[in-house]
Amino acid sequence: MNTARLILVSIICVVPLILIADGGTAQGIVGAALACGIAAVAVAMPAGEAAFMLKSVRGALVLAAIPIGWMVLQMLPLESIGLAHPIWQSAEQALGIPLRGSVSIDPGATALAFGRAFSALAVMLLAAAVGASRERAEWVLFALVAGTALAAAVVIAQDLAGVALSPGTRAEGQACAAIGTMVAAAACFRTFERSEGGHRRSGRRPQTFLRTFVPCGIAFGICIIAAVLGDIRSGLATVFGLGAFGTVMAARRLGIGFRTTLGILGAALAAAVIWGAASMGLRLKDLVVEFAPGSAELIAASQRMLSDAPWLGTGAGTFGALLPLYRDVGEAFTQAHAPTAAAAIAIELGWPLLLLTVVALLLAIAALVRGAFARGRDAFYPATGASALLSVLVLSFCNNGVLGGAAAICIAAITGVALVQRQSRSLT
Repeated sequence: MNTARLILVSIICVVPLILIADGGTAQGIVGAALACGIAAVAVAMPAGEAAFMLKSVRGALVLAAIPIGWMVLQMLPLESIGLAHPIWQSAEQALGIPLRGSVSIDPGATALAFGRAFSALAVMLLAAAVGASRERAEWVLFALVAGTALAAAVVIAQDLAGVALSPGTRAEGQACAAIGTMVAAAACFRTFERSEGGHRRSGRRPQTFLRTFVPCGIAFGICIIAAVLGDIRSGLATVFGLGAFGTVMAARRLGIGFRTTLGILGAALAAAVIWGAASMGLRLKDLVVEFAPGSAELIAASQRMLSDAPWLGTGAGTFGALLPLYRDVGEAFTQAHAPTAAAAIAIELGWPLLLLTVVALLLAIAALVRGAFARGRDAFYPATGASALLSVLVLSFCNNGVLGGAAAICIAAITGVALVQRQSRSLT
């Protein structure tokens, strides 16, 4: 398992490079590394540990298989059963040649999106396999602290140097920073917990505590600065996630039960939804772009797409292909990405998949919060996963950063470790 751990840690630590150069080449290299990591797990993982890991992620695999399977169906020629997008009929008439229509208006773009989604699932599985051991889970945690802090430093450095990142890259960097605040806070809590539990051990010195706590504290500061830098939406999502992490850990210390804690978190999220919905007159199609940054023209074009989007979607990764059809004459956009991740999912995969994604995230958050109360030590792992997913849920309605390759690696890695660490192996 040392090889698998090394591969996963390496992938996480190069997140800043993926952030800057997120393209087909980077996706291919990451995919090849993940294949090697999964192969190393298959060879070296003990049978008992493998069974425990698979049991821990079984529910997540079922939920993840739905959108990934739907992407596959979107690429298939389905005109014979009437599911193909109407655009293929128009193209066939214009070109005068028969075309094999599919749900996706651009099967190639959907294939690339499928590859990215499958890579994220592979990262989650690799993180769960590596994180099944407490010692290896700590390696993943500290790798995430380093990787997200470096990604956050990229965002800060570009502001200090006056070098403008593209809107999509900046949003992705801030999504990494938001995740980084949670994992850095967890690393600080882990250091405090270890110090608290071992203060009676002979030879235990304050320097041992400080050598770990101080770097994690610095990483936390870098991440939170980057998360709130020039974007109140990202800052609020980060604060929301940190509040959830603090609530869970405080509730455990104060003896507050799981149901009460989940009720507190649910009430906070419901209040945010009610406030947002009230400000928009309860219009679902406006909700996915209401808090989006960017130009009014891009948001207006996205709203027109949302109005026309079929329930089956237009195909994963096809927003850029649709944009020229929905922009006004003379408009030019600096980005070919949806203003928010929620809008991208609603347009490309369809409204049912957006609702399923929201429900799946809420179920995963509830399961991880329950796991935090089921654990003795190391409860910070599932608490971190729950808070990170809550932050991702909020960010999905604020920008499109969580769909980027670098952010997907961070989200998948912390989710995999949180899922496998939400229950002690001694309880299985």
